[in-house]
Amino acid sequence: MARATRAKPPRMEQERPVNKVIKRPARGYHKFRNGILNVKPKGGEKAITKTNQSSPLLRLPAEIRNKIWALSLGGQVMRLLGSVPNGSRRVIALSSTERSGVALLRVCRQIYAEAAGMPLSLNTFSYYQHPAVSLFKYFKPHQRKQITSVRADLDGITFETSGGLDLDWTRRLFEFLPALKTYRLCVFKEDTTSPANSHKGGVIERIVYKRIKSLALGAAINFGVEYIAQDLRTFNSESIEIQWQVVHYQILDRQTVDRFLSPPAQGLRVNNGVNFWE
Repeated sequence: MARATRAKPPRMEQERPVNKVIKRPARGYHKFRNGILNVKPKGGEKAITKTNQSSPLLRLPAEIRNKIWALSLGGQVMRLLGSVPNGSRRVIALSSTERSGVALLRVCRQIYAEAAGMPLSLNTFSYYQHPAVSLFKYFKPHQRKQITSVRADLDGITFETSGGLDLDWTRRLFEFLPALKTYRLCVFKEDTTSPANSHKGGVIERIVYKRIKSLALGAAINFGVEYIAQDLRTFNSESIEIQWQVVHYQILDRQTVDRFLSPPAQGLRVNNGVNFWE
């Protein structure tokens, strides 16, 4: 007679925590799966962390601390730079010359844990007449998911630019930045007060708005066109050569970029021509 066997209950698969991380090594660093550094103190770091907790700044309510972090880390324009052709000119918006407060993230572990994503979500990333998708590829996926505001800086805008295929690449930009909420065109003009320019700009603005809206794939994008007087800087071959020498001299690895370290005196320049803080 066959012996009856009790069926084993099915094993319940445990869900893996999103932020589960391997034990942090004694040296170096480790990241959570969302890209944020694991800043749990180890060894002698524990005493420093305990001392920092008595700081008047860190004892403020969380809502007030978050406002302080946002004021220090947000509200700026961060320029993404591609290669500068020999003898070409570059347009830089006035707001992009401000110093970034990103060094705040180096003060202590608690501030980093609370504010690490703010430089991405609270600032506007601009680019100058360049297919933006290729520039944003230097960001990792978890970083691109936090970017909410982008601005394109143009020397001028024409009916060909607004109505032709030149804007088709913006469709990829909206797909590449899923959290994008604001997209602006900043047009630099020699004369922003001319009635002719104002009339022409208004017509083109409506055309561009319609074009961008059709490319946004139904996303709720806050779009606008802004006209600003030109601030042109001409680079000759000698100055460009010096500029790229500075770039290669100040090369920082990708790990440093991810950790949002503070910029050096001349601005943080990263290999491949990407400039995060200027």
